[in-house]
Amino acid sequence: MPNETQSNSSDRSAPRYSGEDRRQHDQRGWHLDRKVPIAFIFALLVQTVMVVIAFQEVKRDVALNKADIVQLQAADLRLAGDNKDNIDLIRRQYEALAMKLDRLIERSTR
Repeated sequence: MPNETQSNSSDRSAPRYSGEDRRQHDQRGWHLDRKVPIAFIFALLVQTVMVVIAFQEVKRDVALNKADIVQLQAADLRLAGDNKDNIDLIRRQYEALAMKLDRLIERSTR
């Protein structure tokens, strides 16, 4: 028999490749297959950066909201004190007006 190759019947018509067999994977470490497009790697990097930026913005918003809460609580306490003072003033004016009306009614009935 002349020099026959050991292949199945579908490979007989294909030209024989004489280069390095790249089907054997190097198991020594991590590698990147050439089938992974650069655009996919770039998209993953961009997505990771965007997630980090979004997380930082959320942290910044939380910090700003905490500061706003402290300011609003202080303003609320001031307003509550002012309202109490205003209610006391109105109450005193109402009592004075009630006393004046009582005196007027007494004068008119005499």
